Amino acid sequence: MLYYRLLFLLILIRPCLTFTQELDRSFEFLPGSNSFPSLQSSIYEPRFGVLYSPDDQSLGVSIGNSFDAAKFTFSDSSFLTIGLDFFAFARVTDYKEFRLQVSAVDGLFGGNLNYSFKLFSSQNHIRLRFIHHSAHLVDGSYDSSSDTWIDGKKPVPYARDFIDITFLNHRKTCNIDLLSYFTTAYSVLLRPVGQKKVFFRSGLSLYYKTPFLDIKNKKASAFFSYDFLLNGLDSYRGNNELQLGVRFGEIEHTGLLVFFSYFNGANIYGAYYKENLQKIGAGFSIDF
Repeated sequence: MLYYRLLFLLILIRPCLTFTQELDRSFEFLPGSNSFPSLQSSIYEPRFGVLYSPDDQSLGVSIGNSFDAAKFTFSDSSFLTIGLDFFAFARVTDYKEFRLQVSAVDGLFGGNLNYSFKLFSSQNHIRLRFIHHSAHLVDGSYDSSSDTWIDGKKPVPYARDFIDITFLNHRKTCNIDLLSYFTTAYSVLLRPVGQKKVFFRSGLSLYYKTPFLDIKNKKASAFFSYDFLLNGLDSYRGNNELQLGVRFGEIEHTGLLVFFSYFNGANIYGAYYKENLQKIGAGFSIDF
């Protein structure tokens, strides 16, 4: 009688055991990488690097990263990740005597869901994010000797909480990696008022593997990246950013990028959101 009871109990819990084993195989905590490819030319993506602008000798310093906290794998080419985003970019106007004078800084943080799948021989991503963005004027914009803000610019209570969804296609052919994407975003909180609540982004990055640039068996690629942002105040206006350079390291892994940059559009710093900006620069960044 005891034998039949144990057999009956095993039949009942067998589906639970199978499900638990499948969940153990499919779920990974802290997978140790970022599954969503870096969108190099977009200001709304985490960067880690420095950009020098010779026209006013300023530095654009970016610090931050996006990482996956959990990963659910459904097949060899299909998975879902849950991640976090923390990053900031700052404008440095003076860097003499080993002290940086930062005039403006923008901080962004939030979380994301990324579903990746293979379709027509290319890897595709659908990413949903919620991001808080705030902007600040700091000591580099303040003249302590006269107790005034430089050029009459005073801090504004700039804040934007937005939800965005990005569709990205990553196609590989021979020695070429092509990433193309489109993003639409809606701001659930926005101040000062008067800015557009809905904005759009699109762009592409093209990487061409060039063996003569390889260093210590690390692959290198010449790359071109372009990002277009459609946003504005009373009416929409476009931001254009282009980058041209070399990336050391595989696209899916840690890499060092050295590049030239051109930007034209609304000022990227929220404290100067009413102003236009045009600049060229040279710099480097690191993808994690």
